[in-house]
Amino acid sequence: MYLPPAAFLAACSSVSVTSPAPAVEHAAEIPGFFSAEQAERGRASYRQACSECHTLSEFQGADFEWAWRRQTAWRLYREISANMPEDRPGELSAETYADIVAYLLSRNGYQVGSADLVPTEEALAAIALGAGAPKTKTKE
Repeated sequence: MYLPPAAFLAACSSVSVTSPAPAVEHAAEIPGFFSAEQAERGRASYRQACSECHTLSEFQGADFEWAWRRQTAWRLYREISANMPEDRPGELSAETYADIVAYLLSRNGYQVGSADLVPTEEALAAIALGAGAPKTKTKE
């Protein structure tokens, strides 16, 4: 359909122009679950305290997601801190167990932030595990 230039301009002027939708927030703006430094400490602690009996593949990917579906990081923390290392259960500090959980979360794609994950039920119970679990926190 042909519109004369004057009619075209009149039609365009009646269309409301809106701003584009805001861009998706940058990952740096999304609060993470743990710090990169904590995950690195957890990696070292995992290697020292866990790797003799466990392979990392037990704690990442589809098998991990299936085993821990409908669970939280609190449940994982409690399981590890109460039962591991097998020959010395509960011997590591609460912070070391939290570091190991942070490392396992990092291996499963959870968002890195600037603050350490704290070893409290409140903080850890807020982190869902398993397939479909949110890997980033929403900005508060």
